[in-house]
Amino acid sequence: MMGDGDLDGDLYFTLWDRELVDSAVGGHDDACLRVEVLKDSLINSAFQFTKTVPCGNIYKSVDYDGVVVKKLKEYPSTYLVQGTKIHGKNDREPEYFDFARSEILKGRSMVREVICHKKTKGGLTKFLIRWEDKTESWENISKIHNMFSEPPESILDYASGHDLLNHRDCQWLKQFMTGSSTLVEVIGHRDYQGNIEVCCRFDNGDEEWTSVKEILRDGDKDDRIILEKYAMKEELRKGRVWSHIRGFWLDTTQDLLCMEDRSNEINLLRQHLYNMYKKNTEKCGPNDEETVILGRAYKQSNDLEKNGGKVKLPWHLYYKIQPKKYRKFVDITGV
Repeated sequence: MMGDGDLDGDLYFTLWDRELVDSAVGGHDDACLRVEVLKDSLINSAFQFTKTVPCGNIYKSVDYDGVVVKKLKEYPSTYLVQGTKIHGKNDREPEYFDFARSEILKGRSMVREVICHKKTKGGLTKFLIRWEDKTESWENISKIHNMFSEPPESILDYASGHDLLNHRDCQWLKQFMTGSSTLVEVIGHRDYQGNIEVCCRFDNGDEEWTSVKEILRDGDKDDRIILEKYAMKEELRKGRVWSHIRGFWLDTTQDLLCMEDRSNEINLLRQHLYNMYKKNTEKCGPNDEETVILGRAYKQSNDLEKNGGKVKLPWHLYYKIQPKKYRKFVDITGV
């Protein structure tokens, strides 16, 4: 017999009586103890749909933002969809619906190709997208980020082919690119046609001349800190361009000072996940799909403070993480 576990990865030696186990599970074989999690490309897909719902003595049409939560193994062509009312100011609690695959594909916009792009006055990127239904529309990269858990290949290929991956609002695409490189060192500088450039060395061994202005504008925090270290080492803090390279080390210092707050938040998230896991175990049993997912998430939360990373949860469980500030430690996944 083993009591409640904390799921922190400890190994136990167990000994059991096969007859007792068989009687406890109704004589089924070991296969009944496995939890089947179905994967599908539509999981986490976003789309909009309309439902006719009762309102008093009449029926009315209601528009929803929908997200595909999971594929129902009992009905292979059916999906569970979480819907939130688009215009419901005081009624934003999610509702759940069953959808056939054909219904989702009919209502969902599938990217067919990216035609071109442009910059807004605020410096943000917009893509002209041709959808699967052959319609075209201009979409902000931020909307695409919200629509897809992983960006379509056509958007990745276009952004890479048009040198957009270093633009401020497109940098999140890099994590989905294979073979992407990271700046590790600045090894030189020069004045090239009136612009100050630095020679950047990347983790794959490549070296490339890049303008300081571009790093300041499009680089991430680590890139700017590496640039500042080089400027301090070479005593290049004077001049119109170099004078802007200061204070980035303060970001790192502030991060260290915030570690204690981060640790407290992770501890509270860990406790919240454990309570969700225990409550679902009592309600649905240890072999329920959501119980297993919550158990894994709780185990992952034990490693957050030491190893970093994020907890993996499907959309409908991600929504239950409260307060919302703890969701920054959670990634949405399809299983």
